[in-house]
This record gives sequence, C-alpha cells and structure tokens, in this order.
Amino acid sequence: MARAALTARSPFRGAGSARFPALRHGDYRRYVLGQGISLIGFWMQSVAQSWLVYRLSGSELALGTVAFVAYLPVLCFAPLAGVVADRVNKWRLILFTQSAAMLLAFALGALVAAGAATVPLVTAFACALGAVGAVDLPTRQAFIVEMVGSEDLPSAIAMNASIFSTARVIGPAIAGSLVATLGEAPCFFLNGASYLAVLWALAGMRLENRPLPIVRHGSRVAFWNAMPTFFTGPMTASPPTFTIPRDGSTRPVTTFIKVDLPHPLGPTTAMNWPLPTVSERLSNAKIESASAA
Repeated sequence: MARAALTARSPFRGAGSARFPALRHGDYRRYVLGQGISLIGFWMQSVAQSWLVYRLSGSELALGTVAFVAYLPVLCFAPLAGVVADRVNKWRLILFTQSAAMLLAFALGALVAAGAATVPLVTAFACALGAVGAVDLPTRQAFIVEMVGSEDLPSAIAMNASIFSTARVIGPAIAGSLVATLGEAPCFFLNGASYLAVLWALAGMRLENRPLPIVRHGSRVAFWNAMPTFFTGPMTASPPTFTIPRDGSTRPVTTFIKVDLPHPLGPTTAMNWPLPTVSERLSNAKIESASAA
C-alpha cells in the first residue's frame, strides 16, 4: 500500500520536480522523508548528550572530551569506510549501520532513564556511535547516485544539504524543550525511534537507477598500498585536469595555464602502481597554454 502511494501521482512531480529533479525518483522521495526525520532525532540526541555530560560532571573538559571522542572515529576511519562502501552492497551496509545506531540510542536512553548513566559510559556510547557514523556517512553519500542516477545527482546533493540544515534547526529546538520539561532520556528514545523512518524508507526501495557493480582490483596488499592516494591525489578513472589563471589570481582572465597530472594509480586503476612523489608528479605534469573559450 505504501509503495503504491509513492508510485501514484505525487505533488513532488509537479512544480517541485522542476526545482528538485531528484524528487522525481520514488526511492529518493522515501529517502528524503526518512532521512529528514532521522536527522532531527540525531540533533536531538546531540543536544541531550551534551547537556547530560555537563549535568553529570559540571566540567567543560569532560564536555569537550566527549565531543572529541564522538568525531574521532569519523576522522580516522571514514576514508577506509568509503573504500569499503564501494566494494559492498551499500543498501545492506546502510541498513546495518542505521540499525546499530538505533540500538545504541535506545540503550543509552535506557541507561539515562534508569539513572545509571555516567560520563565514561556516555563517552563509550559516543565513540561507538561515531564509529557507526564513520561507516554510515560515506556509504549514504555514495548511495545517492544509486537512487537518482548521475543526471539528477547535483539536485540530490543540494536537497541533502537543505535537509541537514533544516534538521539542525528543528532538532535542537525540540531537544531543548524536552530536556527542560522531561529530561534527557526522551531525546534518546525519540532519536532511536526516528531511525525506524530510515529503515522503512530502505525497505521499500526498488533502486531502479542502481549502477553496474564496480570491478574489484588486486589483493589486500594492493588495497593497503593504494590507500595513500586519499592523501596524495583524487582517485578517478582518468587523469584530472586543473585550469588556473596564469597570474595565480582567482579573477577571470583571457589566457590560462592547463595542467594535466597523471593519476597516481594509472588509467587502469591497477592498484599496484608505485605511488609517485610530489616531485615526480610535478615533473610528469604537462603544462600548456590555452585560450579561454
């Protein structure tokens, strides 16, 4: 019944689809609805968690430590998670990460409601949720193209940014009211319940725009040898091209310098090429003058 409702005539297919072409896709409409609700819950938990830590400790250092620990896994593991996400079924991986985040939110809410929450426990939950987010974030970003295709990808990215900003306003406002009247526990429970919206959206997807699976390359050793390309250059199938003004400024000029840098892994993405140093990349760069069109 729910799927039939989404495939029927939708108001998004009128004027809304002209401004946001990504909304023409039923899978993405489900995703937008579920993700919007989930993000509101996420920001509710973020505010409640900070207030809880400060209430338990009264320490600004503890508050900053919990925030640091929550985002440390994202800093450390997100690049690896992005590589993994390109080699597994993204739908299944998001289903797992969203379910794990939901269970963590419910568990922390139960501890708070029982009066058993402590700063070390909250820190551990924040780190665990950060680890889940380190896998979930790049996977969801890469999953968008499977819902809308490459043609409507810019529209979907813009829509995602709008949803994130809107949830960042609504979520803390609701959390502040709940914390002042009922305490922190309801915010964690509501955040856990908000993940059900994402799971509902994922369960009803048909993924009509799913791209062909990527070709898997090399072995584990080649995989780890290729990881430094995250820091040395973009991992694309063809050499990137950079166009910069001759005088080094950002203003438009008539004549430009065109620099073609070879891709670190080569055009075949063989995963076992030796990575060039900065000097080697510059020596291999082909610089030519070109006139602006």
